[in-house]
Amino acid sequence: MNNHFKTAMDQVKAEEALILRTSSYLKNVENKNVRRNHFLQKGNQIMKKYAVAAALAVALIGGGSGVYGYYKIPVNYLSVDVNPSIELGVSMSGDVVEVEGINEDGNTVLEGVDVIGTTVEEAVQTIVESATENNFIEEDGSSVVSITTETDSDSVSEELTNAAEEGVTQALENENVEAEVIKSKIALDRRDQARELGISPGKLNLIQKLQKLDSTVTVDQYKDAKVKEIMKAIKDKKKEVKADLKEEVKEEIDQTIEEGKTEIDQTIEEGKAEIKQNVEQKKSEIKQQVEQKKSEIKQKIEQKKAEVKEKVQQIKAKNKNNGTQTTVESTTESNSQ
Repeated sequence: MNNHFKTAMDQVKAEEALILRTSSYLKNVENKNVRRNHFLQKGNQIMKKYAVAAALAVALIGGGSGVYGYYKIPVNYLSVDVNPSIELGVSMSGDVVEVEGINEDGNTVLEGVDVIGTTVEEAVQTIVESATENNFIEEDGSSVVSITTETDSDSVSEELTNAAEEGVTQALENENVEAEVIKSKIALDRRDQARELGISPGKLNLIQKLQKLDSTVTVDQYKDAKVKEIMKAIKDKKKEVKADLKEEVKEEIDQTIEEGKTEIDQTIEEGKAEIKQNVEQKKSEIKQQVEQKKSEIKQKIEQKKAEVKEKVQQIKAKNKNNGTQTTVESTTESNSQ
């Protein structure tokens, strides 16, 4: 059968990603615990697998455009989480073609509910109404409904989100209850990671957000927690981080102020020291200049004294010479008489 299917797939000129997704889907049909209400209710699972593969092969050989008309295969996904976790598989045409309860509460919500073939908005509305009726949406308005698109297309994500949000809003109005609605988007490869951990991609996304704030958090700690509990943990951790950051910033500011004060005091002391040094240097220069002036004045005084002394000596010598001459002249005159 697998060889026939491969041969059929090889004959189709389709987008490679679509072929790979289709192949993967068919290979896992038997192992998936999904609710496919459009399948026959009787017959064993193996026969279903062969019937689906054969039908798909015929559709593929007849032309790629007939795939979604004959058998709708999910190409994008949407998870709805409260504590019940449910994932919807959405076809290229936008119809819900697959629905699965990811946990026990999710299966409880899906009991007696048929959303296959409906629009995303209708399916989400039905699911949220069932969740409310099963007391998973609390009357005090504290519940949180998480909508997570699982697609690689931004435009598809926006369409799915808008439709799902409309469905949640309508359901809450119909049930006369309130709840917080959060929205997010993840790539398809992260969906595989979530399935390996046994939780919905939406819940994994929230847990990973919490892990970014607290590296000690593990998936096992919150895999069974309500969305509102995870959101509360995220908000509390954000407040804690914010408080820590605020305290850290305050400490940095205080430290900067203290360092600034220290630098200012140091600058003042350096300035004082420099001024004192300049004053001492100036005093020394002035003192040196005064001493130099004193020396010069003393030298001039000494020089002046020497000059005066020399003049006095000259005067004395001159007077002495004049006295001797007067005496000689008087003696000569006396002798003549």
